[in-house]
Amino acid sequence: MAAEHGAGRLLLLVAITILLTGCVASRQAVPVSTLSSTGPADSPPAGSAPPTVQGSAATPLPTGPSAAAFVRAGDGLAEVGRWNEAAAAYTKAIELDPGDASSYYARGRARFEQGRLDLALADCARAIQLDPGDASMYLGRGNVYYELGTYDLALADYSRAIELDPANATAHFNRGTAHQRLGSDDLALADYSRAIELDPANAAAFHNRASVYHGLGKAALALADYTRAIELDPANAAALGNRASVYQDLGKYELALVDYTRAIELGPMDARAYAARGNLYFQLGRYEQAADDQTRAIDLDQDDPDEYINRGHAYVQLGRLELATADFSTAIGLDPSNADVFYYRGSTFDQLGRLELAISDLTRAVELDPTHARAFGSRGSAYARLNRLELAIADYTAMIELVPADADALSQRGLLYVRLGELDLAMADYTRVTQILPTDPWAWALRGALRARCGDTAGGAEDFDRALSQARDPDAIRSIVELRCSVGLGCDGGPDEDLPLEPSET
Repeated sequence: MAAEHGAGRLLLLVAITILLTGCVASRQAVPVSTLSSTGPADSPPAGSAPPTVQGSAATPLPTGPSAAAFVRAGDGLAEVGRWNEAAAAYTKAIELDPGDASSYYARGRARFEQGRLDLALADCARAIQLDPGDASMYLGRGNVYYELGTYDLALADYSRAIELDPANATAHFNRGTAHQRLGSDDLALADYSRAIELDPANAAAFHNRASVYHGLGKAALALADYTRAIELDPANAAALGNRASVYQDLGKYELALVDYTRAIELGPMDARAYAARGNLYFQLGRYEQAADDQTRAIDLDQDDPDEYINRGHAYVQLGRLELATADFSTAIGLDPSNADVFYYRGSTFDQLGRLELAISDLTRAVELDPTHARAFGSRGSAYARLNRLELAIADYTAMIELVPADADALSQRGLLYVRLGELDLAMADYTRVTQILPTDPWAWALRGALRARCGDTAGGAEDFDRALSQARDPDAIRSIVELRCSVGLGCDGGPDEDLPLEPSET
């Protein structure tokens, strides 16, 4: 997600989806561990309560041949995050009692935490074979499938868990996450709502339901659910960041800023929170603060090209074009297939007057994305300034084919046709502009000047009269009168000027 030069708001990521992918800050206990995450659709699902843990980090492995003792030792080690040793203890328990489903289940959890997902999946499958009537076993395997990205299999296991235990709020919550991942928003909403009915204090369910509402454009419902999630869990940085995004969409910028700032206070190491607030600062025209926040985001995460892009845009607005170029170059190094970044750097080179470099980057942009209309327009402008008029016209034509109602591109091509003496083609473009922008005084003034130049004084005068009848700004009126004078239409005097011929930048 990144903004173009001069845009009111950066296009991110995350839409701003930088924090729209926030999820469960306060999670329910899980049999197969979840991962730390800040995104509703990204959040690994919760699970049912893990085996009761006893002991501490100092719990010694038993020396006697008791499976239960090894399970207790493993639980104690798991409680303090010593997953390698916990897995070893559960393995000993399995060796002594290979028919105990809970030992496989517990070792599957430990292996999940180790990142050994294939082994975790095997353990969960064995636990289900040994105890197919236990809903928690299906929740555990569903969590592994979810982490592996096989959401359809996770969905099947969560559904089975619900069949075995219909009042299990966690199973409904987990299935909601799988539905959301699969794009089934209505089903996700139903599951999150059922989880809330079963557990009204479930902040995670409110949070994730809010994320679905937000994605569906139901801002009021999203705002209510994010607010309830925060009431239930005031330290939920993800919910604060996501609510800030809703406020931002609604134009409530000060409330958004408060929430982003509070999210950063709660999670000062979250690069995305700084990036999101930086995007808001950019939208508010506070470019120095935007650059500062993006710099902090980069300090925390140097591998995200969007943060360099966003800081580059802030630098452009601050006139620090060399720094902007450096940031766009870094973003290209991180993501060389992103046509937009080449467009941004090319446009910056254009502002620096490095037209050949600009053309090179803009050419790469249209190679990567042949539908990139703005890149064609910007390259056309650079070609025109280098007096490569045929190439410029070709680029503006490509832009117009992609965006037929782009009045600026038509105007620029019309000016180029004038320079080449192709006045009929210029007239066609100017006429089209008046059709697209019938209330724009300059659309009529430019066509009026061309009609006068072509000898149609009556038609030119008519166009200028219409232009002046629509103009409200005193400077615009003065400029239109000067242009009319320059082409000899009813003016006692004025500057000796011809029709302006230099295309502007697109």
